[in-house]
Amino acid sequence: MPVTTSPDNAVRLFTIKEAAEVLRIPISWLYERTRRNAIPYRRIGKYVRFTQDDLKEIISSGEQSRKQMAGGV
Repeated sequence: MPVTTSPDNAVRLFTIKEAAEVLRIPISWLYERTRRNAIPYRRIGKYVRFTQDDLKEIISSGEQSRKQMAGGV
C-alpha cells in the first residue's frame, strides 16, 4: 500500500542552490559550512538539503555572531 503524505505534513526541503538564493549568499559559503558541520542541514544519501527551520537557524546564528562582534551578549 503506498504511503501518502498530506500537504499539511509535508516539509519543504531546499537544495543548496535554493537555500543560497533565499539567504542571498554564495553557494560556496553553504558548501564550506556544511563540510565543517557549522550550520544545520539534512543529508539524504549524497544530497544536502535544508528545511525552513534550518534556514531560520542559519540566519539567527549570523545575528548572534554580529551581536557578539559588536560587544553585545
